[in-house]
Amino acid sequence: MHMNHAQTYADMKIALLGGMLPLSNLQNWTLSFDMFERALPQPLATTEVSIAGFSELFPPEAPLPHALHSIPTGPVYKRWRGNMVTLHQLVGRGGDDWSDLLCIGYRLEEKGHWVGNLSDIRPSLRLAGFQDLKPRDVIRDLALLANQSLEGSKRVRFRAACNALDLLRGHEIVRHAGLLPSTPIGTLPKRTKSGSFRIDLPPGLKIFETYPVHIRDAIRTVHFTALKLGLVGADDVSPTELLDAITKDERVFDDLALRMKPNSLQIYRQRAIRSLGELDTRPKGADLSWEAMGAALRQILPEESRSIVDRFGQLRSAAKKAGVLPSGVTTALVAQWLAEASKDARGSIRVGARLLNEMFELGEDLARFLPAAPIDRSALPGGTRVARTKSLKELCG
Repeated sequence: MHMNHAQTYADMKIALLGGMLPLSNLQNWTLSFDMFERALPQPLATTEVSIAGFSELFPPEAPLPHALHSIPTGPVYKRWRGNMVTLHQLVGRGGDDWSDLLCIGYRLEEKGHWVGNLSDIRPSLRLAGFQDLKPRDVIRDLALLANQSLEGSKRVRFRAACNALDLLRGHEIVRHAGLLPSTPIGTLPKRTKSGSFRIDLPPGLKIFETYPVHIRDAIRTVHFTALKLGLVGADDVSPTELLDAITKDERVFDDLALRMKPNSLQIYRQRAIRSLGELDTRPKGADLSWEAMGAALRQILPEESRSIVDRFGQLRSAAKKAGVLPSGVTTALVAQWLAEASKDARGSIRVGARLLNEMFELGEDLARFLPAAPIDRSALPGGTRVARTKSLKELCG
């Protein structure tokens, strides 16, 4: 029987007396269990190990009347009860892992007040947007994300709590109970003078540490955001994987848009996509650029109608500035470009988006250039078609 599989209190007794638990002064722990066995109304072998059931029989403040003949009251009772709670934790039946960790911490601490910082870890994680985590989920990558999300005194308390976790994880009781991961969180980065955090890039992106600072910052920023959103792995990521994460899912730039000015966001997008694309090791496929799409569309239009391709105009300019191919245009991006554009340019962007929508009616020949879905009419007031006598489909015959 492994200690984490104790089903009844008879199993717990076997684990204790058999030396399967990481406890010194076994005589003291055996005495505590003997007191519990005498006070327990049912036989050990038929009573399931349960911290909730134990707490009903033996509340925190004082034992119930039926146990008074076996267990002393006052400070002795509280020390005895603490021993029994620890035994529950060591056989994997302690209940809430956070409470278990705090309880073990207070029992292990001899000097200082570092254990008190543990109580800040859970609310700090929730403030940073991480819900329903167990202590063993708090690895360094997650702590880095939370550290950047918190501000002021909240970040100070979180850092102190992480230090407390690292101090606690070295104790054998904590390791035996499996409450924390074995690898320490370590020192968390502080803010630089510019107000940003220095987050080391993973091995697959280390090459960008040698790039000019403006490119390196763009890569760090999009990587950190993709990591926070769970779009890339915590251990490592290649340029190709990060490129896919930031071009196939708008959440990275939607998140950055909450704290970056529109012009800065476009610059970061362009730098990141271009720099990652240069290191994309996949075989290069067909040319899917705006120029290639325009040339393909002209080939199927009658000569007198080919000038219609020029009506992509401002949409093409906005997309190319952001490093976005026709296939990467989304409703959210069109809405963003419209909001940033001058009054004169907005009409042209809408015309280009409507023209892109009409290309969905042209069949498979041009499908390789198109985004996953047409631009939603919510971003195109006035309709989704370009105003003219014939539709693009009718013009192409």
